Amino acid sequence: MLLLVFHAGGVRYGLEPSGIIEILPPAALRPVPRMGSEVAGLLNYRGRIVPVLDLTALVTGVPAQVRMSSRIVVVDFPAADGEYHPLGLLAERAIETIQYCEEDFQPAGIRVPEAPFFSDVLVCDDETVQKIEVRKLLPAELQERLFTVAEATA
Repeated sequence: MLLLVFHAGGVRYGLEPSGIIEILPPAALRPVPRMGSEVAGLLNYRGRIVPVLDLTALVTGVPAQVRMSSRIVVVDFPAADGEYHPLGLLAERAIETIQYCEEDFQPAGIRVPEAPFFSDVLVCDDETVQKIEVRKLLPAELQERLFTVAEATA
């Protein structure tokens, strides 16, 4: 299997490709006031308004630096309402994939209640890559706010 690797705060993280719709270069985003730094803005994705989450801000608390190697990863997010919604993920240095087997991952050994999306860790070339579980990125309250905003502006 493949893992899309990105960086946040100088640390490597990975997203599984299942659920990824498309990987885009950085694009202009419409700001969403009062949503917090983890919400990068709204993206016009093929005529549809899609909320974009800043993975670096979510993981480290510091907004991403948009670079040539940054990408917006559009995923099919399984929301609490039972529907799938497109969600953009702004990721720094998201230009690498690595091959792995599920049994290559090890438990992280620590649980962070404020960040339930942190999953197992892969040791790769003397570095670690922690898997991010997309389905656990957004608490239900934020899902409701994001997808309501996106639908209202569509």
